[in-house]
Amino acid sequence: MEKQDSKKKVAVIGSNLFDTLGFHFNLTFNNIGYNSKIFDIYDHYSLEGLTNYTTRFSINFENLIFKRLANKIINFKPDLVLCLYRNVPPFVIDLIKKEFRIKVVFLTGDHLGNFERGYPFISDFDAFFVKDKYIVRILKDKLNLNAYYLPESFNPQIHTHYLNEYDFGANYDISLVGNLYPYRAKILDQIINDYNISLFGITPKWMDLKWGKLYKGDLRGQQKSEIFFKSKINLNTLRYEEIYGANCRVFEIAGSGGFQICDRKKDIKELFEEDKEIVMFDTIDELREKFDYYLKHQDKAYEIGCNARKRALAQHTYKHRIKQILEITNLTL
Repeated sequence: MEKQDSKKKVAVIGSNLFDTLGFHFNLTFNNIGYNSKIFDIYDHYSLEGLTNYTTRFSINFENLIFKRLANKIINFKPDLVLCLYRNVPPFVIDLIKKEFRIKVVFLTGDHLGNFERGYPFISDFDAFFVKDKYIVRILKDKLNLNAYYLPESFNPQIHTHYLNEYDFGANYDISLVGNLYPYRAKILDQIINDYNISLFGITPKWMDLKWGKLYKGDLRGQQKSEIFFKSKINLNTLRYEEIYGANCRVFEIAGSGGFQICDRKKDIKELFEEDKEIVMFDTIDELREKFDYYLKHQDKAYEIGCNARKRALAQHTYKHRIKQILEITNLTL
């Protein structure tokens, strides 16, 4: 029996929460004419943390929730499956591919240290998309997998604002949007007393009073974009597991027209032109020097932010990434 819906169907296995990778891919697929739907294992389990914990230690529970997931995807009758979750057991992919002769691909925005059990490595995916060329090399050379480099991106429909030049840098000197963890906290510890820094993101329970004083709240979507633009400098410290690649914040700040200083990474220098579209650092001393310079030269910071936005809109949206996925794998939808 033919499908009643003439639109090609895309099943996105990922988070349905606002401003997540799954949310943005699903929204963009639908915007460009596909019938896309998110399949999230947490839709019927409100306690995500408990579900994660239980699936780690109970194979029976893991099999239960992921068999339900597979059946829902099969009933949807997709033409393409895009798996964003790294904890999907291999049998789910096998069940889908047994039912349909379709492409099932894996994509992650995570760094190398976040693959948990490594289920994707032993799953029958037709292609693997990762954001770091170092990971691509490992997957190709060591595991003989069909791996491709696909940087992260931003969503101009969500990561946008309606501000003008006079709002640039108007509210904050130095902002850092992102979760606080020990490595990042140690970096901040070296500059916290010398600069006016504001923190946005999820607050860990171990955060002591000195960090709490800097904390301004959590942000999503357009709220983030306004902070990026209204900050004189956006500090973007990448995790040490990011070998060559960039985090999503690189693209969200750029797409919002914000000025950022981030860790110097090999892949980032190929995505944005250094000192024209983005500023990078290797050492804390270099970071201090650039803080001091750009706090005094906001005209140059604004120009770099504008250049970054032009680049991001031209090359680094979710629409661009979807096009790359389809072209790289010769998928026709």
